[in-house]
Amino acid sequence: YDEIRLKTEGNRTVDNAALEASLFATMKKSEESKTIAAVYIDDDRAIIVRMFEPNLAQLTLLRDAVLQGNLDKDLSDNTGIKVIVSKDHFAELYETKVLQLDKLTSHQKQIIDEHMIKTPFHVHIQGPPGAGKTFIALDAMLSNIKGKGKVLFCCKQKSLAYFVVSWMTKRYFDVFPAHLSFEERVRPVLQNLFVLFDEGHGDISPMRMKYVDKSGRLEIRTKKGPKKLDFDLVVVDEAHRVFLSNSGNGALCSALNTAMTPHADKNIILLSDGSQSTGHEIR
Repeated sequence: YDEIRLKTEGNRTVDNAALEASLFATMKKSEESKTIAAVYIDDDRAIIVRMFEPNLAQLTLLRDAVLQGNLDKDLSDNTGIKVIVSKDHFAELYETKVLQLDKLTSHQKQIIDEHMIKTPFHVHIQGPPGAGKTFIALDAMLSNIKGKGKVLFCCKQKSLAYFVVSWMTKRYFDVFPAHLSFEERVRPVLQNLFVLFDEGHGDISPMRMKYVDKSGRLEIRTKKGPKKLDFDLVVVDEAHRVFLSNSGNGALCSALNTAMTPHADKNIILLSDGSQSTGHEIR
């Protein structure tokens, strides 16, 4: 089972049918399958919703709904109570589940062999949530960092940036001899992997992360990197949201264009949900 954690206004209880309807719609489950296995009240009056284990596509849909706040709104509308889903709790669940995935499928390998061997490459990968777009990009990012290249990962949510750095350091950590220290094994990733996202305030520029301690807790470095860096690979998640003129991401798009200039000599991977980008041109 997988769990999500909810808090409600005034610690009020929530109708299970409304919970089921919201999660069922969010994960686009088939008619014959149920979503909720059980609902519990925790010691701090939080509501723990235990779900039948979703597949990767459903988990990705749930991730997007939680991180973007859409599930909060849907649950609140369906129940008539203000509901907040714990993003931290869900991020831990998502990271635990997805960090286990480290092998590309034959189809994913074929995409890399056909489009990402000869450089520089400009690749736009479209597909529904859970199709494996991100893992193709992560594999390319890992290869670049192993070759001592600088990589920029751009996304809308800070939580996704944390996940990507965590995944990359875990994969890099595992290839080094055990006698090396924790810092020595993750240093190449933390030095060469930059993230770019919009926190909704202040200046936007590429940033690096650091581990606070050996427990694996990441945080943004307080000192941002220079705005103009020579990146070997730029990956843009949810490109259909970042680049479209009506997406409200002008500051993020501008910072990204600065990081990608000149485009001709950069390896660039754009990831987008085909269902959300159809009929639109990505500038």
